[in-house]
Amino acid sequence: MKIATDLFFWTAVYGGVLGILTVMLAANVSRLRMKHKAPWGDKGNHDLVGAIRAHGNATEFVPLFLVLFLIWELQGASDNALAIVGGLFVASRFAHAYGMIAVHRLARQYGAAVSYVVPLLIGVMVIISAL
Repeated sequence: MKIATDLFFWTAVYGGVLGILTVMLAANVSRLRMKHKAPWGDKGNHDLVGAIRAHGNATEFVPLFLVLFLIWELQGASDNALAIVGGLFVASRFAHAYGMIAVHRLARQYGAAVSYVVPLLIGVMVIISAL
C-alpha cells in the first residue's frame, strides 16, 4: 500500500506536464490569432486551423486520461505501469500536437492512435480492478 504522500505522484507529474502542454497550445493559438488578425474563427488560415485543433484535441483527451489515470493510480497500479503508460500518453500528446502544427502526418496519426488506445486500456483496467 502506498503512503498518503505518494498516492498522487504519477498523476501529479503527468498532470503537470499535460497542463503545461495545453497552456502552450492555447498560447500558440493566441499568437497566431494576433499574427493573422483573426480574433474569431480561423479566417481560412491553415496554420491557425492546425493550432486550434491541436489545442482543442488536447482539451478533449487530457481530462479523460487524467481522471482514469488517477483512479487507476488510487487503485494501486504499479509504479512501473503508471510511469510507462503515463509517459506513453504524454509522448502521444506531444506527437499529436507536433503533427497538427507542423503538418506531420505520421506524428499526428501516432499521437491520435495512442491517445485513443491508452484511455481505453486504462478504462478496462479500472473496471477489472473495481470488480
